[in-house]
Parts: sequence; C-alpha cells; structure tokens
Amino acid sequence: MRARLYARAGLDEASVAQVVGISLATNWLGYALLAGGLFAVGAIAPPAEALIGSTALRLLGLVMVLVAVGYVAGCALSRGRTWRIRGRDVHLPSPQLALLQLAMSVANWSLMGAAMFLLLGQHISYTSTLGVLMAASIVGVVTPIPAGLGVLEAVYLTLLAGTVAEGPLMGAVLAYRALYYLVPLAAGLALYALLERYATLHPPAAAA
Repeated sequence: MRARLYARAGLDEASVAQVVGISLATNWLGYALLAGGLFAVGAIAPPAEALIGSTALRLLGLVMVLVAVGYVAGCALSRGRTWRIRGRDVHLPSPQLALLQLAMSVANWSLMGAAMFLLLGQHISYTSTLGVLMAASIVGVVTPIPAGLGVLEAVYLTLLAGTVAEGPLMGAVLAYRALYYLVPLAAGLALYALLERYATLHPPAAAA
C-alpha cells in the first residue's frame, strides 16, 4: 500500500526502495540501541530453557549497541556518504539525520514499553517490562508466524511467570495488541483512503 502511494506520487523504484530501506533501518537501529543496552546491562535474565545464556545475551547486546553506533559513525565518516552494494549506490543520511533516526526509533520503542508498563498495572519495573517487550519483538520477527500471533503472549508468560498472575498478564497483552495494532490500523486505513483520493485528484505532473 505504501509502495502504491509512493508510485502514484511520482517516485521511481529506486526512490521507493530507499524510502522503505531508511524506514526499516530507523526502526531496527533504534531497537538495536535500546534493546542492546538493556541486554548488555543484564536487564533481562533468559529462562533456564533458553538457547542463550546470560553472558551470551550480554555480549549480543553489546554487539547490537555497536551496530547502532557504527551506523552513525559510518554516516559521519563515509566519503560522500555513498556505499556501492551489488552494483547499486546506497546513499547514507547525514550524521545529524542518523542521530534523529535513532532518537525517533528509541522514543517509539520506549512508548511501546510505557504502554505495556501501564497495562500491567505497574506491577513490575518499566525497565523489565521494556526488556521483555524487546525480547518478544525479536522472537516474533524470527518466528514465521504472521504478526507474531501467540509469540508475544508466549514470551511474556515465560519471562514473567510468577511475577504477574496469568489472567491479568494475558489481558494486558491482548489490550496492548488492540492499542498498538488495531487502533493504528483503523487510523491508517482511513488515512490511506484519503491519500488515495488525493492522488486521484492531483496526479503527478509527469503522469498528467
């Protein structure tokens, strides 16, 4: 849907790919910085049955933080801020924009954690709530299940077992899904319809 709107606005395939790419990079670089920091300081203790131990998780967190920092350094130090990958030029943003990307993404993930913290009735610390959300998010990405259905619930039940009663915990997770997925989806669909109408009434000059 986004690609369709971009194309109707007159953007070519290369521009659309770069917009989508920088959007994805913004989301996951902020995740790497925030989650990596939480993992590195030991805010999350993996369960005994997990395939990764506490030390390995801390090292992974440190690597994630270095990736985010390395991105900003690459934007600042790369000559011309252009990398050539598989015959295609990849244009890096300015270091100021790279820092803004990280700030916006970290703010987004932090607000997601705050929503879950409030839904859980503040029974566990904000840091722990955010850390569990970070862990659940990456598990949902690597698990081939649409929207990570059931994954978020399973991770929360596993990591918070004995800390929060199962009933209130599941209620909070379901409320979070409605708040973070269904409400934005409804607003996004309404906005999409408006943008489609605008694109129909105002075609780009090249297509006129």
